[in-house]
Order: sequence, then structure tokens, then C-alpha cells
Amino acid sequence: MKKTILLIGLIGISFGIKAQNTFPTTGNVGIGTTTPKGSLHLSSPITSKNSVQNIDANLIIEGKSNTRATNQGASLGFVVPANTDGTNFWQQGRVLVTPDNNSNGNASGRMHLQTRYLNNQGTAWHWRDNLVLRSSGNVGIGEIVPKGSLHVSSPITSKNSVQNIDANLIIEGKSNTRATNQGASLGFVVPANTDGTNFWQQGRVLVTPDNNSNGNASGRMHLQTRYLNNQRTAWHWRDNLVLRSSGNVGIGTTSPDMKLTVNGNIHAKEVKIDLNIPAPDYVFKEDYKLRSIEEVANFIKENSHLPEIPSAKEFEQNGVMQAEMDMSLLKKIEELTLYTIQQQNEIKQQNSKLEKQQKEISELRFLFEKLLESKK
Repeated sequence: MKKTILLIGLIGISFGIKAQNTFPTTGNVGIGTTTPKGSLHLSSPITSKNSVQNIDANLIIEGKSNTRATNQGASLGFVVPANTDGTNFWQQGRVLVTPDNNSNGNASGRMHLQTRYLNNQGTAWHWRDNLVLRSSGNVGIGEIVPKGSLHVSSPITSKNSVQNIDANLIIEGKSNTRATNQGASLGFVVPANTDGTNFWQQGRVLVTPDNNSNGNASGRMHLQTRYLNNQRTAWHWRDNLVLRSSGNVGIGTTSPDMKLTVNGNIHAKEVKIDLNIPAPDYVFKEDYKLRSIEEVANFIKENSHLPEIPSAKEFEQNGVMQAEMDMSLLKKIEELTLYTIQQQNEIKQQNSKLEKQQKEISELRFLFEKLLESKK
């Protein structure tokens, strides 16, 4: 310990006569301060964010080398006990700054925040790049060559994972309560002004509990965009898309009662519906019992709607099941086609009778005219 204090003292002398280097009885060491607040307290002029000096910091850590390599640099180590009894000190974490390229005279830097880990075979200790900051401004978590502003690389997540927390990127919303209107969110911020200023969060993914039950991890996901109310007095979040733990999806509603519930209009070029009920081609079978027109007329007179078609009140209460209704309407069209064929056949029969009667009338007229001529 005495050697350490002596070494720190010698370092302090290098600051010059004006430096205030102290070794209080508390055991704290001050460099540039007479009231050290920690085991080592370094005080010097503040560092400018926009400094252009080649070396400028309150504490300088220099890694000497005759080469420039991206896997070697200056580091700050953190040593803690490896044993539970407080012995066997090992460096278990470090900040390592290396060159960001191999170019001569290029001072671009790369910063690695590393922790030590034991390999899968349990035979050797290595350094893991938990966080990497590149001179490009990109940040890598588990990735030393980040492809974007933030690049997270970790083992793939299983679709069928049953762990309580399992994802490549975890966003935690801390709370002492469980409420369906509060959760963890991922925000997206862009300018609100046309000149690129006035940054506002204009969209977010919000995940909340799907119920208020204690110990129930069912979740609800909201895809939201910000909007201005009709009075143009306040900004709110709109639930554009809501995914429930039931598997139901809501558009314009937070309470979808089916796989897809839309509170609003739908605009599409085409809609395909897979049927779970048979198409009514059985109407054209010979053994199909078609109601008579009289029966249909009486039913309409009594009920004010077609047979096998819900009433207006039922539509209002229950809505319309599209596939079922399409098949019911198709059935009525097919029945109408049968009625039309029947009517056409009856018309043909009537025409045939009329033609026969017309022929008989013509023959009688001919005979009558013959009779009149014979009497003359």
C-alpha cells in the first residue's frame, strides 16, 4: 500500500508545483484537489466536447505500441475477487480503446466495453465485446462491426421460448403496479417542423399487460401514432393496431372479438374468403324441395323478410357474417333462378296453348266463312 501511495505521489508531482495533491488519513487520494471524494479523486480543467487537440482528457491512459492494429489499444481495467471469500483478484471488466482502422496517421478510434467470460468448454477465459462504439457513430452490442446507429447481435430467439424474458433487445418499463394502460415502449422521434427542428415522438410500440390479474404475464401490443384532437388543443396517441394475447387483432379498437376486428371502413382490391360451410349447389338437385311462390309470398307477408335471411333487427344486433351471408344470398339467387326457369316453362306452356287455341280459332273462322259463302 505504501508503494502505491508513493507511486501516486510521484505522479502528482508531475502535475507541477501548482497541483494540489493530497493523501488524507481517510485513505482517499486527491490529484488536483484537497478534498477527495473517493479512493482516487482527479480534478483538472474541464474537457471541451469539441476539443481538436490530439490528447485532451482529465485522465490519460496511454497504450504504448510501435504498430497500429485494431485489436490492440489503451484500456481501463476493473478488478474484483473471483472467489466468494473475497480472494483471487481478477480483472473481470475493462474499457478498451483501439484504432478503428489500420491507416497510417488516422486517429479514428473504436471503444470496446468488455467483460470476461469462460468459454463453452470451460477451459479458458476470454473477453466479450458487450458494447462497441465505432468512429462512424454506430454502436454495436455483441457486434464489433455495427451496420446501423445501433446494432444488437445475440443468439437467435426461439419462437416457442417459454422463458419469462427472452429477446435480442429488452425494453423494460419499471412499475410497482400492473395496469393495462401502462407498459414498456419503443419510441420513434422525428422533426415536427419542416426545417428539421422541434423533435417529437410521433410513433411508438407500447406493450402493456392484457389484464389486471396478479402473476398473469399475458400481454397486449399497441402500435400507435400521435394525432391532434379535433379541437386542435392537445396531442394524443391513437391505437392504429392492437394485438391481444387471445390472438385477436384490432384496427381502430382495443377490444377485438375476432381474429381481426376493424372499427372503420376497409378498402381493398380483392377479398378472398375460405368457406367453412358448403356452397348451396344442392339447390339444383332433383330432390331439393323448393318452396312455392305462394309460400314465399306468405312468409314475406308475415315476417317482412326472405326465408332463411336474418331480419333487419338481427342484422343490427349481430352484424353480418360475410361468408355465411354470401352463401345465403347465393342460395336465394339459385332459388330465384329455379323460379325463373319454372316461370319460363309455364310461359312456354301458356304460349303453346295460346298457339293451339289461335290455330283452332283460325280453323273455325275459315269454316264459318265457308258456310257463309255457301248460303249466298
